[in-house]
Amino acid sequence: MRMDVLGLAGAAVIAVGIAAGGWLVGQGVVEARLGNRTVQVKGLAEREVKADLAVWSLRYVASGNDLNEVLGQLKRDT
Repeated sequence: MRMDVLGLAGAAVIAVGIAAGGWLVGQGVVEARLGNRTVQVKGLAEREVKADLAVWSLRYVASGNDLNEVLGQLKRDT
């Protein structure tokens, strides 16, 4: 008799846990779907700002078989 009561109580705990988990998953899905009901609007706004940094990338290319000759060519070109 005692084993029947413990088995029934264990089954009830598992059933309540499964039901609560299902409810939480359902609420999560509902909240996720409601979160997609937004609209973002972007407009055009202009404002002049003072720049204090500028980056200008330059690339030098020299090729050859002799390293000293190529270095000399780079020094002459820059």
